[in-house]
Amino acid sequence: MNSGPSDEDVLVGTRKRIYEYIRKHPGCYFREIARDLKIAHGDLQYNLNRLEKLGYIVSKKKRLFKHFFVNESMNAQDQALMESFSHETEREIIFLLLKGGNLSNNEMSRLLKLSPPTVSWHVKRLLEAGLVERVQDDRNVKFKLSVSPEKVEQFMMQYRAGFFEKLVDRFTDMWMDLSNFKKSDKNDKRD
Repeated sequence: MNSGPSDEDVLVGTRKRIYEYIRKHPGCYFREIARDLKIAHGDLQYNLNRLEKLGYIVSKKKRLFKHFFVNESMNAQDQALMESFSHETEREIIFLLLKGGNLSNNEMSRLLKLSPPTVSWHVKRLLEAGLVERVQDDRNVKFKLSVSPEKVEQFMMQYRAGFFEKLVDRFTDMWMDLSNFKKSDKNDKRD
């Protein structure tokens, strides 16, 4: 009786690279995988579908992005935390609440130097994910983490390299865009 393909049959070549990338970067999304591994979109889509169908990975769609995880790696709260960590503003709000305790939308807005509607939008996402909860403080609504500080610190320590890589990637992309802009500007001046 054939019990299906073995790990050696499935996790080879490109598929193994994709699986290992997801294992090291839980919560990553399609374009991030394609860019970092330099895999064509069609090839990546095929291999992700195959890995998910065979149960090696799971995906979770959150708004515009589909996030990928190694199947056994995280529970629902861990996945939500990782997804939120992958968004800079949500990550900053989590750290702010970790550091500052219960804060109102206006307090977070002032500390993050963002507009109140922007903070409100991100807080709503964190509320929906179950990572933040509302608390009534006299007449004000404030927010606090519903995840233990130890869990947040554990995630930050475990995945800090991935966040650093994303920061470096964004800086590099911005630098390259600026360099290309300067080159095209010089070429335009010569013409």
